[in-house]
Amino acid sequence: VKTQFMTLWDGLETDDSDPLSNRVLIIGATNRAQDLDAAILRRMPTRYHISLPNLNQRMRIFELILSDEQLEKDVDLEQLAQQTTNYTGSDINEICRQAAMQRIVELCHQQLTTNAEESLSQLRAIKQADFIEAIKKVRDSHQHQQSFNKLFLD
Repeated sequence: VKTQFMTLWDGLETDDSDPLSNRVLIIGATNRAQDLDAAILRRMPTRYHISLPNLNQRMRIFELILSDEQLEKDVDLEQLAQQTTNYTGSDINEICRQAAMQRIVELCHQQLTTNAEESLSQLRAIKQADFIEAIKKVRDSHQHQQSFNKLFLD
């Protein structure tokens, strides 16, 4: 795939005589720039660093991701945002996914042990404890960010 991508990229041409026609702009984004091939990086000479979300931004990310979820009253998004320093939006999304899955796992175990026929519509709300467990499982991307900074921005 990489070879095909680079062959097609090298075949792109622009007409410099007319700045409004035949212009090609390629934008790439990654949380793992340190894993990109050097040949691809040479073809993208301009790099912009997007910093990790701050406390308020992390809280807003939690709010957006969880807007359609049923949460227990004990869920404290500010506390979760404080516990997720150095986490990306993608990391926070994974935490929310893991926390939401916890209740499904519990429901499956309950059905196996009690032979109950409960439906997914009877899922309990997501609890703070679900998020705490999810945070333990999901590593932050800070180490990757440091590697990127050393390789490309220093």
